Amino acid sequence: MSFAFPRAERLRGKKKFKILRTWAKTYKLSCLSLKAIHFPLHINGPLIQVAFSVTKKTQRKSVRRNRTKRLLREAYRLQKPLFTTLWQEGQAWLLWQWNCEYPPILSSLKSEMRKLFLYFIQDAQASD
Repeated sequence: MSFAFPRAERLRGKKKFKILRTWAKTYKLSCLSLKAIHFPLHINGPLIQVAFSVTKKTQRKSVRRNRTKRLLREAYRLQKPLFTTLWQEGQAWLLWQWNCEYPPILSSLKSEMRKLFLYFIQDAQASD
């Protein structure tokens, strides 16, 4: 299993983000939130596409925002084998958002990501 985060797995494009804003369900734990949408059919590309966001409202300095995004990407990259084994059907778009002033701690971030992703999987299986 690869721990890499290739360009194909990154969620990009105005249309995809517009769909996420309007149709996605939001899951939240303390400072981390997950906006996710799943499609029962796998059309093309990777099973899971991911984007990361840190609001300028909460972290004013770009240095802090960039560090937080790096930590979010690293936490996802380390959890990726678990996520890909748990998610087998269809396709999923995930938007991870950090909404606090202070930067995250990697160990707690990994556990929160895992919990939010499990909530998303339970919800997706219940709706199918």
